[in-house]
Amino acid sequence: IVISVSIFMYWLVTSIKNQTTIYYFKYVLGNENLVPLANSFTFTSLIGVLLIMRITETQSKKRTMMGGILTAFVGQIVIALGVYLSNMPTLFGGIFINSIGNGIIIGLVSIMIADTIRYGVSMGVQAEGILASTDDFGVNFGLGVGGLITAGLFHISGYVANQTQNSATITMIDVNYVWIPLVIYAAMYFVMRLYDEQRILDEIKE
Repeated sequence: IVISVSIFMYWLVTSIKNQTTIYYFKYVLGNENLVPLANSFTFTSLIGVLLIMRITETQSKKRTMMGGILTAFVGQIVIALGVYLSNMPTLFGGIFINSIGNGIIIGLVSIMIADTIRYGVSMGVQAEGILASTDDFGVNFGLGVGGLITAGLFHISGYVANQTQNSATITMIDVNYVWIPLVIYAAMYFVMRLYDEQRILDEIKE
C-alpha cells in the first residue's frame, strides 16, 4: 500500500508539473522557447538512477528513497526561489536538483515492488501479478488525476488559451508549478516513513 501510494504521488506531481511547465514559460515568463531547455534538464534524473547503486551500498532502500524525495523537495524549493525572484539560473538549478531526486524515486520503485512480491511469497501470498500491476495503475491514475487537477484549477481561474491571462490564472499557474508539487513531495516523504522495510527484509531472509 505504501509503495502504491508513493507511485501514485510521484506520477501525480510529475503530471502536474509537466503540464504546467509550458504555461509557466509561455504566460508568466513570456518565453515558451525556453520550454525545451527546461525539459532537457530533466534528463539529469539519470544521475539519480545511477546514484542508487552507490547509495544503497551503505543505506537501506527506504532511506535512499526518502533521500531522493528530500532531494526533489529541496530542488522544488529552489524552483520556487527562481520563480519568485525571477532568476533563471536559480530556476534551472532547481529543475536540475529536483530531477536528480526524481530519478532516485522512480529508479527504486521497481526494486521495492520486487521486495514486496518476495515478502508476499514468503508469507504464502501468491499475488505477483496484482503487486506488479500496482506500478502501471499508479502511473495511469497519477497522470489522470494530475491532468484533472490542472485542468480544473485553470478553468476555475478563467484561463483562456493563447491570450494574455488574468492575475488569477497567473497565480494558479504558480500554484500548480510551485506549491502543489511541494505539498505532494512532503506528503510522499511522510507516507514513505510508514514503510516497514526491516520487517520485510527479516521475513525474506527467513
